[in-house]
Amino acid sequence: MGFTLEGLARFEADLVVLPENWVSPGPVGEHDYLEAVEGVAAEAPGAVVVGAQYIDVGGSVASLGLAYRDGKLWRLCEKLFPSVAVGERSFVEPGRLRGPLEVGGWRVSCSVCVDIFYPELARIQALIQGAQVILNPSKIPEDRVQLWRSALLARASENSVYVVGVNAAGERYKDGREVIGGSAVYTPDGRPLLEAGWGRASYIVELDPERIAYARVRWAFRMDAERLFGEFYRRAYEALTREGGKVD
Repeated sequence: MGFTLEGLARFEADLVVLPENWVSPGPVGEHDYLEAVEGVAAEAPGAVVVGAQYIDVGGSVASLGLAYRDGKLWRLCEKLFPSVAVGERSFVEPGRLRGPLEVGGWRVSCSVCVDIFYPELARIQALIQGAQVILNPSKIPEDRVQLWRSALLARASENSVYVVGVNAAGERYKDGREVIGGSAVYTPDGRPLLEAGWGRASYIVELDPERIAYARVRWAFRMDAERLFGEFYRRAYEALTREGGKVD
């Protein structure tokens, strides 16, 4: 399975993954977003395009991971936990759990940016949604990329899934910190498949289902989580998929 990361270049891929707020640092309307994503889709015909963006929906702003498939936009994920650090909770509405999506024989879920730091969410996506791949479109400053990569690696290994982290580049936070890339892909057996350098670039990565099978035979993390905490994860899943995405 091919993934194109951070780019508009012409690649043959099942899925094109773009970072968070790749269209604009501020909210855009759904029509404007559709026009932007159609442009990407034209560069990679036949691929499913995924990217996260602040979207203004009827005057309410949400951070959405949107998938473009067969001429339509699909809500693959919504940011459940807007960032305190960058003030998102003052204007971004918390979402609810969405997905997953079948792409090229793979079951793909998505978490937007800081949601990857909530291990329970990735566990639910892996155990309850059956995800084999978790996407993480992000906008992480340079000084936190190593922390972010550590979270990506942990989510991949503890759930025996691929985790694809796609970071923005060429931008700055309001406090002056630079966002300069560093996208990464980690395997189900806890190894880096890609740790990109700085700057804007495009990458293609091939995923091997045998690595999932190997990790799930070798490690008991998923099995023990299901055995000991399965009912908790099922109840949390039901709560997070309700409108509003808030746990009672």
